[in-house]
Amino acid sequence: MKTALRNILPLALPVAVSASEGTEQASRSVLDSAFTAAIMLVGVLAVAWLLRRTSRMRLAQSDGNAHIRVLSQKSLGMREKLVLVDVDGARILLGITQNNIQCLHSPGADSGKHPEAGKKAPEQD
Repeated sequence: MKTALRNILPLALPVAVSASEGTEQASRSVLDSAFTAAIMLVGVLAVAWLLRRTSRMRLAQSDGNAHIRVLSQKSLGMREKLVLVDVDGARILLGITQNNIQCLHSPGADSGKHPEAGKKAPEQD
């Protein structure tokens, strides 16, 4: 029996060693794949960040020459806001809702729309 084990043991040992090498190689392959995927994800995120940043810079540069600029805006609710816009030097106050944009005040708006705007309030005794 001892001689049979001596004859079989040298044959079985390389199989056990090669099996452990195979698991090490498989775990290395999984780690390499995970590392490669992480590097690719970081690269994609970096490219997306750069594209977003450069598009903002282009928009900011193009606004320097525009004839229309948003000077200020104030939120009044979920979907309503007031926006002060400069159009070729004239300031216009806009009311913006979900379904409508209305001019609330512009330089020439007071003259014809509100005839009582220039009158004094009646005095109270």
